[in-house]
Amino acid sequence: MNAVIDPNNDTYSGATLIDMFESHVRSNPMAVAVVQGGREWTYADIDHWSVALAQLMEGEGMGFGSK
Repeated sequence: MNAVIDPNNDTYSGATLIDMFESHVRSNPMAVAVVQGGREWTYADIDHWSVALAQLMEGEGMGFGSK
C-alpha cells in the first residue's frame, strides 16, 4: 500500500488511522493485514490482540498519558 494520508487531498475524510482500521475490521475482518516470515495475520487477529493488550495495560494501571 503506497497511500499517503494528506489533509489537502480531496479524498481525505478526516478519519484517524484507528477509525480506518476499525472500519476495515468491521467490513472485512478475515482479510490479511500483515504477512511476515510466512505467517499471516488478519484484521480480526490484530484487533483481537490489540484489545487484549489494551485491557492488560489498563489492568496494570496504565492509561492515556502514562509513562
